[in-house]
Amino acid sequence: MTRSAIATESVGPGPSHGGRPLRVSVLEPLLTHAGGRFVERCGVPHVADYGSTASEVALCRGGVGIADRSELVKLELHDQPDALARLVQRHVGISPVAGVPVRTGEGTHWCLQEDGRLLILADPCQGERLLRVLESSTQRTGAKPLDVSAALAAIALVGPRAPELLAAAGAGAAELPPEPGFATVLLEDEPALLLREAGSQFLAVVRAGAAVELWRALHDAGRELDAGCVGSLALAQLAVGTRTTARQG
Repeated sequence: MTRSAIATESVGPGPSHGGRPLRVSVLEPLLTHAGGRFVERCGVPHVADYGSTASEVALCRGGVGIADRSELVKLELHDQPDALARLVQRHVGISPVAGVPVRTGEGTHWCLQEDGRLLILADPCQGERLLRVLESSTQRTGAKPLDVSAALAAIALVGPRAPELLAAAGAGAAELPPEPGFATVLLEDEPALLLREAGSQFLAVVRAGAAVELWRALHDAGRELDAGCVGSLALAQLAVGTRTTARQG
């Protein structure tokens, strides 16, 4: 597998919510073992906290918080880069540049890559509507939107020591994207799309099949970096959105 591609995998049907598939993070057993308290947002479970939001906020301010963000809806389109750029312009009113995310007011990230791939990261309550809108607007083009939410996982790293933790996982300072920006890097020898939302706020998108190994490796490497699990409530207090967090309902 090359650094330029994050492979998506076919995922069979799972549990349902209101007749719709219920996406459960592949990291759920590890998050439960760590003491995560789950809540649902629009039928998608995620960890709100691990017992003390205040402690998790302090961790993000002094070390590095590690959060599962796999509840984010992930949509993917393939086409010529200029055609994808026109699509983004049409929907959000901004002409994108490859490698620089376009973020809309509701926290959706539109990430145009040079290889003719557009990855969209959205709040779970926005994703279904956005998918329908894109399906309608691309009916006459080759850029059919695919919901790859179950095939990809997302892990946020938030805090001043996040760059050190990324370096321990294989992405040195020279490989980190600018702010704001994204780049494909290798984390534990696995291709990952690494989104830098602010100075020390990162989101790594990897194939679901590699997420458990990466999560464990990050925690192992983070033992000497004051790293630990954090939930969405702590991220919300730090104003980390997708920018990396779902709003609380």
